[in-house]
Amino acid sequence: MPKPKPDARCKNCGEALHGRFCSSCGQKVYTAKDDSVRGMATEALHFITHFEGKFLTTVRTIFCKPGQLSVDHANGMRQRYYKPISLFLMLVVLYLLFPLFQGLNMRMTTYEHIQAGSYFTAMIDAKAEARGLTVEEVGERFDHRSGTTSKALLLLLIPLTAPILRVLLIGKKRRWYHDLVLATEVNAFYLLAFYLIAPLVVWAVILIVRKEMNEEILGMALLALFTVYGAVLMHRVQREARWRSALKGLALAVTHTLMLTYLYKPLLFLVTMALI
Repeated sequence: MPKPKPDARCKNCGEALHGRFCSSCGQKVYTAKDDSVRGMATEALHFITHFEGKFLTTVRTIFCKPGQLSVDHANGMRQRYYKPISLFLMLVVLYLLFPLFQGLNMRMTTYEHIQAGSYFTAMIDAKAEARGLTVEEVGERFDHRSGTTSKALLLLLIPLTAPILRVLLIGKKRRWYHDLVLATEVNAFYLLAFYLIAPLVVWAVILIVRKEMNEEILGMALLALFTVYGAVLMHRVQREARWRSALKGLALAVTHTLMLTYLYKPLLFLVTMALI
């Protein structure tokens, strides 16, 4: 591509041009070749290949080398990866578009049968009385609203997970920003593995064996998988003895599950109830 003329200026910000990109705003110096059908096709091809390469590299790193994404990010090696928060938001969109199982999108009746269910039941009855509705009508509105609410609140998993990681990584000098990046990586794995891939696997198994899977056994298997993931992640981030990393991996899996049960899900219930 030819260099711009000595007196050429950026059409976006007006700064003098010294290369193919403006040093002030970063806009590319476009030519007649760019403003053509061929140029549009080239841009599309570049986006697809660039996006696919970074996206697949990031997902592969999250699954095959837990913690490596955050370690590289902290060390300034970021160009090869898709931005962690962008990846997480993309997974949230996929979760919204392809909800195979209930997952984190709990129906109202589910709250009535979990621990502290009497508290939720009392709130449901109060809402029904205040709105002049039956409990069934409240349930219909709740289930309709919770689908989108649960997806929006998934972003809260990142700040809710960061303090857990801060405690587990005590003794290692880290900025809160790095804990948030690591929390984003952890929850990206959690969302992708347990709410996008696992439902597909379970669905396929049910089709093959024609029998429902035991939810308790499935839950224990997923907890074990999360523990192994957490152990590898902790070892790579903190470089401790493997037995200490294993204990911290178990602690991460358990505390993350408790956080979902006693913080995220009740908060989801309260926000959804307030919106109906």
